[in-house]
Amino acid sequence: MEQGTVQIKGYHVEAKTGETAGSATYRAYREADGARVAMKLLHADYTRLADITRFKHAYGIIKRIDSERVVKVLDVEEHGDGLVLITEYFPGTALSAETLRKLDVRAFLDAAISMAEALADIHRRGLIHGDVRPPNILLGAGGQAKLTGFGVDSDVTREKEEIYSTRVLSEVLPYTSPEQTGRMNRSVDYRTDMYSLGIVFYELLAGRKPFEATDPLELMHAHMAVRPVPPAEIDPEVPDALSAITMKLLSKNAEDRYHSASGLMADLEECRRQWQRNGRIESFSPGQYDRRDLFEIHQKLYGREGDIRKLIESFEDVLQGKRAIVLVSGYSGIGKSSLVQEILKPLAREKGYYISGKYDQHNRDTPYSAIVQAFDSLVRQLLSESEERITNWRGAILDALGSNAQVICDVLPCLKHMLGEQPPVPALGPVEAQNRFNLYFQKFVAVFARHAHPLAVFIDDLQWVDSASLGLIKTILASEGMESLFFCGAYRDNEVTPTHPFMVALEELQRGGLAVVNIVLEPLRLVHLLELLRDSLQITAGDSLADAILKKTGGNPFFVKQFMRHLHETKVLVFDPAAGWRWDLPQIARLEYTDNVLSLMAETIRRLPQATQEVLRLAATIGNMFDLDVLNTVSERTPEETYGSLDRALGEGLIVRADGRYRFAHDKIQEAAYSLIPAGDRPAFHYRIARLLLGKLDPGAGRNLFDIVNHLNSAGDLIHTAQERMQSARLNLEAARRAEESAAFTAALNYLEHGIAMLPEGAWTSDYELAFVYHTKKGLMESLCGRHDDALATLGGCFDHAKGRLHKTEVRRLKTNVEILKNDLPAALEEGLAALRAFDIHLPPYPDDSMLAAEFERTIAIIGDRPIASLVDLPALNDPEIAALQDLLQEMFSPTYQLGTNNFGITVMRILQNTIEHGISRNSIYAYVNFGTILCARLDIEKGHEFGRAAIRLNEIHPDKKSESMLCNMWGAWVQHWKDTYENSKASLRRAIHSGLETGQYIWAFYSTCNACMNSLLRGAHLREVLEEAKLYLPLCKLDKFNAITWMVGAVARYAEEFGAQADGEPTHAAWVDVDAVTEEARRINNQASLYFLNFFDVFAGVFQGAYEEVAELWGSTDPGRLGMLAAWHASPCYYYYGGLAFSRAAGTAAPALREAYLARLEECARKVELWARFGPASFRHRSLILQAELARVEGREDAGALYDQGIAAAREGRFLHDAALASELCARYYLDLGREFLACAYMTEAHRAYARWGAVRITDRLERDFPRLLQREATHRRAPRPAELDFAAVLKASQAVSGELVLDRLIETLLTIAVENAGAERGLLIHPRGAECDIEAEVVTVRDRVEVSLRRALITPADLPPAILHYVMRTRETVILDDAAAPNLFSDDPYVRERQPRSVLCLALVKQGTLVGVLYLENNLTPRVFTADRIAMLELLASQSAISLENARLYTQLQQENIERKRAELALREREARIRCLVDSNIIGIAFWDTDGRVTYANDTYLRFLGYSRQDVASGNLYWTKCTPPEFHATDERALEEMRLTGEFRPYEKEYVRKDGSRIPVLLGSARFGESANEGVAFCLDLTERKQAEERQKLLLNELNHRVKNTLAIVQAIAAQTLRTTDSPRAFAEAFGARLLALSQTHNLLNEASWQSASLRDIVCAELALYAEGDAGRFSLAGQDVRLRPEAAVTLGMVFHELSTNAAKYGALSVPSGRVEVAWHVNTSAAEPRIHLEWHEMHGPPTRAPSRKGFGSRLIERDLKRQFAGAVSLEFLPEGVRCVIDLPMDRVAV
Repeated sequence: MEQGTVQIKGYHVEAKTGETAGSATYRAYREADGARVAMKLLHADYTRLADITRFKHAYGIIKRIDSERVVKVLDVEEHGDGLVLITEYFPGTALSAETLRKLDVRAFLDAAISMAEALADIHRRGLIHGDVRPPNILLGAGGQAKLTGFGVDSDVTREKEEIYSTRVLSEVLPYTSPEQTGRMNRSVDYRTDMYSLGIVFYELLAGRKPFEATDPLELMHAHMAVRPVPPAEIDPEVPDALSAITMKLLSKNAEDRYHSASGLMADLEECRRQWQRNGRIESFSPGQYDRRDLFEIHQKLYGREGDIRKLIESFEDVLQGKRAIVLVSGYSGIGKSSLVQEILKPLAREKGYYISGKYDQHNRDTPYSAIVQAFDSLVRQLLSESEERITNWRGAILDALGSNAQVICDVLPCLKHMLGEQPPVPALGPVEAQNRFNLYFQKFVAVFARHAHPLAVFIDDLQWVDSASLGLIKTILASEGMESLFFCGAYRDNEVTPTHPFMVALEELQRGGLAVVNIVLEPLRLVHLLELLRDSLQITAGDSLADAILKKTGGNPFFVKQFMRHLHETKVLVFDPAAGWRWDLPQIARLEYTDNVLSLMAETIRRLPQATQEVLRLAATIGNMFDLDVLNTVSERTPEETYGSLDRALGEGLIVRADGRYRFAHDKIQEAAYSLIPAGDRPAFHYRIARLLLGKLDPGAGRNLFDIVNHLNSAGDLIHTAQERMQSARLNLEAARRAEESAAFTAALNYLEHGIAMLPEGAWTSDYELAFVYHTKKGLMESLCGRHDDALATLGGCFDHAKGRLHKTEVRRLKTNVEILKNDLPAALEEGLAALRAFDIHLPPYPDDSMLAAEFERTIAIIGDRPIASLVDLPALNDPEIAALQDLLQEMFSPTYQLGTNNFGITVMRILQNTIEHGISRNSIYAYVNFGTILCARLDIEKGHEFGRAAIRLNEIHPDKKSESMLCNMWGAWVQHWKDTYENSKASLRRAIHSGLETGQYIWAFYSTCNACMNSLLRGAHLREVLEEAKLYLPLCKLDKFNAITWMVGAVARYAEEFGAQADGEPTHAAWVDVDAVTEEARRINNQASLYFLNFFDVFAGVFQGAYEEVAELWGSTDPGRLGMLAAWHASPCYYYYGGLAFSRAAGTAAPALREAYLARLEECARKVELWARFGPASFRHRSLILQAELARVEGREDAGALYDQGIAAAREGRFLHDAALASELCARYYLDLGREFLACAYMTEAHRAYARWGAVRITDRLERDFPRLLQREATHRRAPRPAELDFAAVLKASQAVSGELVLDRLIETLLTIAVENAGAERGLLIHPRGAECDIEAEVVTVRDRVEVSLRRALITPADLPPAILHYVMRTRETVILDDAAAPNLFSDDPYVRERQPRSVLCLALVKQGTLVGVLYLENNLTPRVFTADRIAMLELLASQSAISLENARLYTQLQQENIERKRAELALREREARIRCLVDSNIIGIAFWDTDGRVTYANDTYLRFLGYSRQDVASGNLYWTKCTPPEFHATDERALEEMRLTGEFRPYEKEYVRKDGSRIPVLLGSARFGESANEGVAFCLDLTERKQAEERQKLLLNELNHRVKNTLAIVQAIAAQTLRTTDSPRAFAEAFGARLLALSQTHNLLNEASWQSASLRDIVCAELALYAEGDAGRFSLAGQDVRLRPEAAVTLGMVFHELSTNAAKYGALSVPSGRVEVAWHVNTSAAEPRIHLEWHEMHGPPTRAPSRKGFGSRLIERDLKRQFAGAVSLEFLPEGVRCVIDLPMDRVAV
């Protein structure tokens, strides 16, 4: 607001004197007396009612300050969008960069004493200034200072909150006290002003601030922990006394500063006296004149030194990467919160964030209350940062959350202020929604818990935690991906038993590897109380008082402090000026209400004014934390009155401000206030609050709903009318829904139980729908809370009341779901089958194969000859009962699949049949891909693949995130693998895992994880890689509560570990999975799937262990061919492959009858694998060849050896290490049986090496044991020492260090450090091969016993290492060791070896699955033979792990980069989509999305308006752009589509659409391909109707102009010809012709004015007569109505009146002054044909007579009017003048 715009009644603004982001200042004068005043306009946010009210209340007190040192406040007024503060005008100058120069001592003392005096006057009123800094200090004449600008101003403007703004960083934070930062465990009192004043003093004395920083957190940390250099050390001229005074003011602890401004004044006055007297100031101890009578309890924590140390050590451990939490326990008031806040100082040092939340015993049904409270404060902290930082936070959060940001925004609405509106997330079931929420909240937390800015989270009163919060906390703490999350919880140990859910969860977390640091707080002892009394009362002997306090309080710190305050308030503890503090011990013993802290606090509250007591009771009823506007609503008073009552409690410390809200300073205070409400009156309090909040708040906004409903539910029987009970029921239902959406199932169940109690007795009759929703939801919530039997009982009762098939099916489906959650699969199957009977589907639990075959034939018949690809184009399903049936059929997946019943196939086929008959639904994706599975199991691979592709295409057309994980899993592990590679199938499975986690579909994430691990095993990945992958999935496996699915991950890991263990080493597979327990459970419920999977592992392991007979015996117990869809599983072909090998080998030792059976099985297996090899040669060709070799062997054919060779070569080509090794072993056995030992030795050696490359150490040991003669050389050749010879602990530690690191740079550093330290090298290089080139990734050197690693990433040069050695190792993959490079060797001629002469050299290849991923080069230039056998053995053991880890780290780094780029692309895509959506919704042009089949899939309102269709037409699929196109445009459309197919777009062209009503609309049409799809586009359409109409008008105008010009020329030609005939000279011709043309032009002018549409008859007559008026209007008389003439009639009549007037002027009435002319006309409508009758009558002119010959005029009138308009004309030459009568038909002349 500029000068002149500020209008405050009674004041006149003169000028603006200053402005900041939050305020503006003006100079003005008061109109009443002309007094000068200053005005400060504060830009206030009126939504912050509490701040506005507090501001007004504070200034109400400030106005009463009457001090010469404080600018007088005159008034506070509201103005526009802000508040205006009117103060006295003080013509001083604010301290600034110019005035804040060093002052001399005298000037400093004068100003300093004025400032201290000002603070003394402010503090005397019980106020805190809160913003002492140079701009608020005005220096007047004589160096006198005045204070202005209280800190409460910034509460309104919020200026101080933006700590990263340049102004706050330079002008505010430098003057902030440690406790004001909010990062110290200290409350803010008047002593904060002392610290800020000390900063000002320091600046005045030293010429600079004590702390400077560019980061606000650094500056805050300096205030808290850095001691400034004393001013006297900066400038020796500063007196030591003034330096000491300043340093005392700058004490970090408020207790060490001055206790009063008057004490400061006394010291300054003494300094001034000395200076005035002596010109110097002697040193003295500052504070000697300070007040001692102030009762202030020291805020130090007593007796907690060890606990604080433990807390900070735990924080340091977390910073170092340790997974640990701290739990602080103890009684209420023991000081748990105070202890935890000691973390603030070290956290500030690390630039971390501290957030806290607290559970409320009275609001335990509000889900996530403490977590929301904590993270809400975090978001608000972030919103106060700079725009640049907010942008960075926004990007980081969106990168982490992706398209699921709305999940977090639903719980933290304030996050939208940072992220903006987010796209909605797909609706999921409650379990999936809970999983999704937990996952993405975990990701959200991880954004902030970083090394650069640790996050400390403190959650208090965990004894009252709700179950949803507990689940979320478990998820967060179980995550191993948090870099720097310091979680600290507190609970009352006397209220928590070992069975409390929190303690149970804690035990589970500890079992998962989370370290828990327990800090149990004990009561204070006598020694601690003595220390407290000495510090607070400045006494030396207080043993008796300490003992009395200890007896009364039991050493509870909160009770101690409250009791001491009580002693002071009741005058039992008093200050004696002469003797100090005194107390009355007998009186202490007699004090009432001090038996416990609750009684004491109740008594404290009773001593407050009645209004304050009332407001505290209401606040306690609301909760531990409350908003002022809510309190104001329930107190039914004005905000000012409410705050006035609350202010007393604030002053007493009973209530504190926190993040713009208010809370009780301690639970006991809230309990005491609540206890003052008689128990019988409490329901009435809650009822009153609920009704008032209902009238004031929007239940749909934020968490208002929970507040309202919680109060209603506490109102008891006061809700008794039917209307109120129904309202309560509906509100409880909505609260339950909201709680369920937030995955707070226990809270949702509580709301449902309350709501059901509110329903009328006959609700099933009177309010059926409401009762149905209540009971179904209640049953589901009971199940999700683990109360499965209660859920079944609830749903059973609901089923009895359910009406109609739709509702009964829904209940049955829910019961099926409950049985699945209960892990009772047979019961789930039974319930599902019972539900199907309602649809006349009668199935037994285990249908035989004939039923399955019949269902298959029926399905094939229904499909008929439809192309499978066309099934994606079916219409949408719109039958709710069929939809319910399909939901039920899909719900039966788990029991039918796990139990191995044919019902799986039948249920899938029923959904497929329904889809074809009734239309597509989301269940169709499930049906298509699983029917593809069934077809593949029946060996119809091609058609199965087509159905799988159809499912993928359907999900692309109708995306369903909920189905995506299921689809990718079933596709990758059951369909895709038949024709595609294992690598591509693995990619699908990874997508399935990601999607399952993203959407909370954990069950499909579990299946996909198992299949991903199995994929690695099947493709022969290195066993170490398989093991590492299984470890990677362990956190996910822990989420499988019953281990019903993910046990397979453990099984894969178990065999990988078992094969990789040394023969004399014990594998630790027991830790992975208890196979016996899995087997027992599978047999108990007849889980055929699990039994088959278990059998597969036994077959797989048995073949590689050489146990062929055992495998052959057990193989047939679970033939997948008899297990329906299980035959399609990606391991099933391998089951036949390994089974065939076992049959082949076992047949050699079997009895004759059994041998025949085994050989028949072998032939069957070989035939099937050969068939599959035709479809998927990449995966099955080598297996088919190996089986064919075995067949040839047993048949005695000579081609067996060649077939083995082909199989081995194919396995190597496909990198199937395990199968190549196995085939080599079988071939060796074959040649050994033939007695060809030389060949057998060669193949067995190759098998041994291949097994070693696979990582199967135990299998190589078996070969050495079984074939010692063949492998004697291999076993002894450079054999590594056994584990007993190695430092096993060192190997294990090194392996763990390498395998546990995913960040590439840190991995390289770890690897090289381990290599150098363990090998004894001086220098080392890590080489990264890149095709033909090589890079040095890093170099390591030892310097003075210290290992230094530098990341180089440079090309190799001959100066770095011996190129010959490197090339040899890269080509052969062999290890090169030069024990003494100075001695002659293979590489002696290498220039590097020759010139550098290294003593010891080791070069080792790092190989993963046959691929070289790195080379490790080590050298020692001091000592030969450094690289001993044990060191080399250790490095070789590490080489495999290092190769895997390097590849994983590089992949991880690449994935991180790709992930960042993908998320950036997703963000750009979302922004692009938002812009597109904005364009579409703006409706500026018509926009439609279409496909090449002609269907319009979406259109905006403008496009629909163009075509006359509705949105329902689009939704129903009835709008086709092809059908709206007239036939003449079809060819043009085809050309445009062809152009789009080639270029991605087509140029705009004009066409027409046929609207729904049959009319046509011209449009300009352009289009482009939508995304990457070749079959979809987006069209942009402009309506050309107006343009076409304009063009038509233009065409008509041109035609009209052409016609008009021709007519005009004809008229002119006729006029010229007629004029020539009637004139006798050129001059006469020119005059007559010119006059006639002028008349013609006048008529044209009139027509032009009306766009040649018409002209007024009156205007035409007037125009022709105007020339003859001669200023006498009375010469003419015109009478007639307004008639509009056509253009041709106007031209002709214009000429007629021209001729009549010209003739009158020459010969008639107008030739004499007395002559007059009357013109009259009227329209005769009575005749059959309306006609216009015109008369021209001349009077008072000379006598007239008829001319001797007819001239131009006569002919025009008599001939042309008749001929042109079929008119009647009479022209008479009467004695009194000419009379002309014209009669014309109206339809010929008039418009």
